Amino acid sequence: MVISFPFGGTVKQLFRNIINACALTLYYAVGWLKASIHGVRLDYRAKISPYANIALASYIGNALIAKDVFVGKGSYINSGVIHSGSIGEYTSIGYDVCIGPSEHNYKQWTTSPYALNAAKETVSIDSIHPPQIGDDVWIGAGVIILKGSTIGTGAVLAAGAVVKGFVPEYEIWGGVPAKFIKKRFINGNDENNARLKLDSLKSER
Repeated sequence: MVISFPFGGTVKQLFRNIINACALTLYYAVGWLKASIHGVRLDYRAKISPYANIALASYIGNALIAKDVFVGKGSYINSGVIHSGSIGEYTSIGYDVCIGPSEHNYKQWTTSPYALNAAKETVSIDSIHPPQIGDDVWIGAGVIILKGSTIGTGAVLAAGAVVKGFVPEYEIWGGVPAKFIKKRFINGNDENNARLKLDSLKSER
């Protein structure tokens, strides 16, 4: 006998959802405690996979950090979801940023993974490397960085940009899709000075 609710749900599904919610809460609690023990500054709302690698002196705000994500020393994330990727040292990430989300294969007959599962077909997703983000990058609010992207050291991504591909070092990009706006430093000496100071800071361990 299956006990149903007025809106079509079942007791079995209710308990399944409760178990999943409890398991997920415990999963992120373990990650939160692990990061705290290692000296990472955390917002109480931060959700961190136990398998994420977050360096000392980082700060994680109201953000979700998935497994296998690396966050370098001195970097901070105000809020958002980091699905995949590597983030360098002293990188500043604004609010509501999304990095390395899973993507749908629009070349299949449907883009819905639920429809494919119902049809007992394999969900085909291209193998694309997670985003690689360099040191001293400034990522503005609402930026989306797709898989396959590489962001060079010292780059700046304007708020709301959607990035896929290569952003060279010390360049400012913005827009949808993101495009080159200008160099961060007009004077080559200023850029060299920034590199030297960053290298000096990173060498202090």
